[in-house]
Amino acid sequence: MLGARNYPERALVTGFFIILILEPMMLLREIIADAIDIIGRPDLQNFITTRARQQLKLLHAIDNWPRDKVEHIITVQTPSTIVRSNLPAYWRKFDIIAPCDRDGNIFLVPNQEIDTIGFREADPRMVTGHQQKMDTDYWYVAGDVLNIRASMTVSYLYVSYYKYPDLSSTEAVTWITESYPEMVTYRILMACYAMLGNMEQRAVYEALYNEAFQVFVSNAGASGV
Repeated sequence: MLGARNYPERALVTGFFIILILEPMMLLREIIADAIDIIGRPDLQNFITTRARQQLKLLHAIDNWPRDKVEHIITVQTPSTIVRSNLPAYWRKFDIIAPCDRDGNIFLVPNQEIDTIGFREADPRMVTGHQQKMDTDYWYVAGDVLNIRASMTVSYLYVSYYKYPDLSSTEAVTWITESYPEMVTYRILMACYAMLGNMEQRAVYEALYNEAFQVFVSNAGASGV
């Protein structure tokens, strides 16, 4: 039977695994510590910490969650029809990129597609040579740079995008670890047990994760909490 430390949280210990009943608002390091205790391998702390960061990042990237969305107004230093800007820190995916005024009021784009706002996304492989010179009002990402070719001079840009959490420190808290720490822990345990070759324990925590994930998707998808 797996041992369990005395959690400040609550834990239900069975003959084969531990069902976590964690209190909300957990630091990443606390979730990592719980996973280490459940696996019973303190010598694997670095391995488990790496898996924890990977799995938490994947949970944030699995859908376009409202609470991962950020809105900014970018001031173009030299107003132009061609704009290049470094990607925001922890950027994952753009939602809207549009010309605007200094207060964020979005302008209509001459070549704007129906039912869209702002510039359209273009395939970077298709924006070279003659086509690039003829076409306008699109954006694409190349490396870590946002590139825009507009039919109007752009002085300000409204951008909304989804970002990854900053997990550089184990003191990190994200809205997912804050409200769904048990789900995060189950997913970490799934990944760790798979890497360790213990598929029986992986299956146990996969079942617990799937149940917790359904609650998470229902709540986060509907209200962003």
